[in-house]
Amino acid sequence: MRRTLFKVLGGPDGLTPCFGGKGDWPPPPNWTKPVRGELIPGQNGYHLCFKNGLIHWIGPTIWIAECGKEYVISRDVPAVVARTARLITRVESWNKTVAVLYAAECIREAAKVAGYQPNDAVFSMISQIELVADEALTGSDSAIDVLESIQSDARKAMAKELINAKAMVVFGIERLAAAISNDLPWDDIYYAMGLAWPSNETSEMAKWRTDTLMSFLNLQGIK
Repeated sequence: MRRTLFKVLGGPDGLTPCFGGKGDWPPPPNWTKPVRGELIPGQNGYHLCFKNGLIHWIGPTIWIAECGKEYVISRDVPAVVARTARLITRVESWNKTVAVLYAAECIREAAKVAGYQPNDAVFSMISQIELVADEALTGSDSAIDVLESIQSDARKAMAKELINAKAMVVFGIERLAAAISNDLPWDDIYYAMGLAWPSNETSEMAKWRTDTLMSFLNLQGIK
């Protein structure tokens, strides 16, 4: 297969499934044991993805991976489901701070799509999150104070909005600030981004998310 494949895992060694599946993956360059039976997306087989599917599987550790010769491609999951697979290289540019910055950038784009103007307060909130994210994740009290202030401001802004795209952007900002200040699991970072992101995502918007993620990972040349 000529296109690059990715696998997202978790755990202390970055080898534990975090979207279902049983048992740790073997460290590179070892192959997994072949699965038996029919390869069925979401049910049976080793699940990997192309770069355009990676935005749906964000987690603690991203690997560049390889699959064996027997596989099926699912567009519904979206995933490549293989009989056997192996991890090749860990994407070292990916960590929790980068995940937060990526989520913040997606929320910024969602705010533009929702109709917020450049001088609106939501953009200042997003910028503040970006400025203090790294310090907050290391337990800085002053950074956490900033994030708690952002949560308060976001809640006040939500109270003024109808339940619409703009309100969901502010909700995403509030949840992202909460996730960082409380050092919550990775799922909460992804959840915050998902709240803000338009539910009627177009192919152009999905491409923007993919291209932006590849930029954050320093993998712009990946096919």
